[in-house]
Amino acid sequence: MAKKKKSNITSWEDCKAHLAKAAVLDAEIAKETADYNAQEQELRKLFEQGIAERNATKQMLEKEIELFCKENADVFTNERTLDLVHGTVGFKHTTPAVTLIAGIQEEGALNLLRKHEADEFIRTKEEINRDAIKIAYAAGNLTADELELYGLRITQKDKFHLKYNHALEVSNG
Repeated sequence: MAKKKKSNITSWEDCKAHLAKAAVLDAEIAKETADYNAQEQELRKLFEQGIAERNATKQMLEKEIELFCKENADVFTNERTLDLVHGTVGFKHTTPAVTLIAGIQEEGALNLLRKHEADEFIRTKEEINRDAIKIAYAAGNLTADELELYGLRITQKDKFHLKYNHALEVSNG
């Protein structure tokens, strides 16, 4: 069995000193991260400006190619793709999807399936209602022994947290 790690901090004064050091480091890291993000944002802006016009032209050309291929769809009856010198064009079937007809809501479609006795097309999912169990346990209506009969138990852990009280000034040196 592994031994529990013991802290090197021996007093609350030591703890306060450690927290102060950590707060300074946190502030330094936050400042450096903000500086880096500002530089990166400026570089990204310059990059995007540099390629924006070419990207718009490329998108316009791709749209024109798509329209031309749709106008000449008869070429794609036997082969779904066509290899050209500088690339390949074609059409792909998407994965079949069940969609609602315009004007029909999900609940309406469910009601129509029930009306026509098509229950095999309705999914019902059984799952443990964890919220109801926690509420019943908290209210005293469910005991740990009863939960054990169901193969369940309530667990709760303490999770350490640390929050710095104030931002510290960080020098540029």
